[in-house]
Amino acid sequence: MLSAVMYRVVVHRPFGREEFVDVLPQWLFGDFQLDQDNACLWRGAQAMALTPKAFAVLPYLVTHPDRLVTKDRLLDAVWPETAISDTVVRIAVGGAIASWPRDRG
Repeated sequence: MLSAVMYRVVVHRPFGREEFVDVLPQWLFGDFQLDQDNACLWRGAQAMALTPKAFAVLPYLVTHPDRLVTKDRLLDAVWPETAISDTVVRIAVGGAIASWPRDRG
């Protein structure tokens, strides 16, 4: 099951002012937590090693769990207006999938 946790952070500014800042959602699935603000995937208390491109792909895949994600759709969502080779996409998706829980049922 996929769920999102939203946070609002209070930032203390000079002269006693406070500012509320919304942070990106943290996606929870299985034993995993995808922390977009800190660019980290956690499995329990252990940080998982991901390349920056694999991490860029993961939020899109996590939020589209029951859909076939085509290469073109992924390129538009993750790297708009950027020329990315098929090899880079395959490596990024492979790195993201390698971090995924094995028992998805």
